[in-house]
Amino acid sequence: MIYDLASVIELEKRENVATEELEVITFCHKICKVFYDQEGSPLYRQIRMLGTGQGSVSQGFLVDALYLIVVKLRQEYNEQEIFNALYYYLSSFQSIFSDDWPVLENVDNIEDQKKHAHNVLKVKKSQLAKTLGLGAILLNFPLVFSRCKFDPDLYERYVSRLKGKIAWSKQSWEEDKSLYFIEGTNKKVLKSLLKK
Repeated sequence: MIYDLASVIELEKRENVATEELEVITFCHKICKVFYDQEGSPLYRQIRMLGTGQGSVSQGFLVDALYLIVVKLRQEYNEQEIFNALYYYLSSFQSIFSDDWPVLENVDNIEDQKKHAHNVLKVKKSQLAKTLGLGAILLNFPLVFSRCKFDPDLYERYVSRLKGKIAWSKQSWEEDKSLYFIEGTNKKVLKSLLKK
């Protein structure tokens, strides 16, 4: 709830709060809202806003993960550039790992989207767009960004190198045990996945 409230507090009334920190939180919250609300977004309706809903990842977790990225990048890049780079990056995972991503590309039918999300998250139990997967790929974002900047094709090529190396669900791992697979949500597990 604090992240939602940060976006509506007027800057002039933030005397007891570090203005820069609040600006970053506000921007991270805005990123979440756009990813959640925008049709065509790789995270369309997949963020549990205020801890509710059917999404695959919580708004609080996502704001926290984005905060570290935004703090570093906002020194050189504007908000639109940061958003675009994140969009390209997440869209690459959506495209390359479509069987493990809860939002289908270029599908407008909401019932088809819901069916696919249910299959990915509840039946297959893919970790990619949940805390574990998103946490790891967002930890890796600064490195990928340093190489890809604002080129969607470079993101696609970079992320495609993971294809055939990681199983995002136990079901996929059981089909091919040569793939790397871990379960859990703690930071140790995230860092282990990040290294792969």
